[in-house]
Amino acid sequence: MPNVSEGGDKAREIEASGCVLLACRSCKERTLLLGATGDWYGKGRTTFVCAGCGREMTLADRGVGEVALEDEAAGLAPGPR
Repeated sequence: MPNVSEGGDKAREIEASGCVLLACRSCKERTLLLGATGDWYGKGRTTFVCAGCGREMTLADRGVGEVALEDEAAGLAPGPR
């Protein structure tokens, strides 16, 4: 399922290779990363900041591993813009 991002008067579709759900160990905030785990390792991006408490999270903080985007995206609130 493509992710549609609206910017100004144009919309872009982004094809995701998968997604990873991170779960903060401190505040239990969930962060959904578009792309498979290997994609993030390949780009050298392995640390992320929790939007709830500011704690640093890594790919080791996967809540349930790689998940289907349709299964998890419905229950998540949109992130900061």
